[in-house]
Amino acid sequence: MTITLKIADKELKCSLGLMFLGEFLDVVDMTLEEVGEKMGKNPFKLLPKMVYTSAKVEAELNDEDFGMTLKELVGLIEKDGGIASPAMTLFVNAWTKSMLAGVPEEESAEEGGEKAKK
Repeated sequence: MTITLKIADKELKCSLGLMFLGEFLDVVDMTLEEVGEKMGKNPFKLLPKMVYTSAKVEAELNDEDFGMTLKELVGLIEKDGGIASPAMTLFVNAWTKSMLAGVPEEESAEEGGEKAKK
């Protein structure tokens, strides 16, 4: 899954696939569960790293030079309104959706619970 973010005056294509997730977990040296906890505690540090890694992986997958530092990306994010900006909200929502893709929903009582047993 790839999304395009408009951050300040730049457009960034970001990967939300397996390569991104694996690389990001290596970069931050955390488990997926720890990422969720840390995102709740301090998104100001973790979210820019996540977006940076995502954009860098997307560029690498397309044999392109990314050509931006984390510091430069943070400057763009701050210029765009910080982590509550529309671009960051889009990224978090897309990342969450990608994490839930393929996860089966719990059966309701009507489908597989009490009523199904009768």
